[in-house]
Amino acid sequence: MKIVYITHYTELYGANKSLLNLLEGMSVIKNIEIHLVVPSMGRITDIAREKNIKFSVIPFYNEIHSGDNREMGLITRGVELMKDCVKFLYNWRTVFKHSSIFRDCDIIHINSTATLIGAYFAYFLGKRLIWHVREFGWEDYRIKYNFGYKYFQYWINKADAVIGISKAIYDKRVVKCHVKQTALIYNGVISKKELQENKQHLLESGHDKKPDGEFVFAIVGHINPGKGQLEALSAFRMLLQKYDNVRLSIVGSGPEEYTRMLVDYIRENNMEEKVTFTGYIEKIETVYTSIDCLLMCSRHEALGRVTIEAMSYGVPVIGYNGGGTMEIIKDGYNGMLYSDGDEELYEKMSLLIQQNNIYSDNALETVENYTIEKCAASVYNIYSNYEVAK
Repeated sequence: MKIVYITHYTELYGANKSLLNLLEGMSVIKNIEIHLVVPSMGRITDIAREKNIKFSVIPFYNEIHSGDNREMGLITRGVELMKDCVKFLYNWRTVFKHSSIFRDCDIIHINSTATLIGAYFAYFLGKRLIWHVREFGWEDYRIKYNFGYKYFQYWINKADAVIGISKAIYDKRVVKCHVKQTALIYNGVISKKELQENKQHLLESGHDKKPDGEFVFAIVGHINPGKGQLEALSAFRMLLQKYDNVRLSIVGSGPEEYTRMLVDYIRENNMEEKVTFTGYIEKIETVYTSIDCLLMCSRHEALGRVTIEAMSYGVPVIGYNGGGTMEIIKDGYNGMLYSDGDEELYEKMSLLIQQNNIYSDNALETVENYTIEKCAASVYNIYSNYEVAK
């Protein structure tokens, strides 16, 4: 059975990391041939080469836009509509031009709702279509579809199966799809072998604290308002009034304007010596092995890959009580949840400094629900339905 996977971008953020984990899990299943399609060369193609994953570069447009950027006059809206039509026509030209790549596949698997071109290929060639829903869309990324949500819904309803990565995503978006099959399948973030190694390391280390005694918080992910870096800084400012031996690391990259706002806030509150920007770090395990707590401040996290990653290293997480985060964290058991903004976040951070080690074992146990093997097996079960039906 040959599966062609389509991703809408080439950087290594959550959706593509989860896709690579899925491909890793699929690669060990017999009779599965995988082929990756990307819109351009990038870091994901570098990884594909390293892992001997077949891939093709097919330039296409994602038929979406930032909703915040479309508040404009009538003439400008007309110009933007013309541009959207050009992108639409270009994508269909791409379908006609590159259909040979898909002709011998059994299933087309779209990795995100940010792109439609996989649905065009499936419709044109009469292929089975599996569609992964990994984002809320408007709530987390402020994106809208060029021709409206009903246009997107028309195409996703042509899928054979739609997969949601969390109950929050399933209830918000997947249940609206009129398709043969829907499923809730959590992302696979770590292999069983790696998780066992992490457990063994934690057991042997005995939850040792760093020799300097400094307590390090981190917030990891794309730097943008929706991820809540400003709220984390506000809570950390309060924490510095109580503790001196604490540090906050902001891991990731993002728009210059918002990053500058964060830098200005840090400077205005004299926190330059206590807050560090690391930029994007590909080997993210180096972060988790050097921090004491992860902050997940996003109000609308589809699942929270970094939450699971941190827990897989025994790092407790303080997360906002919403979206997919509340499905992972059980307050007071494997981490902490907060609901009322920076003051409650500060209180939880202060409490965690005193209780840090009590969550690690339970956090590691929780990650057993998010292994690569478990995710791949669940997705393969969906593929199998259509292999028989073919």
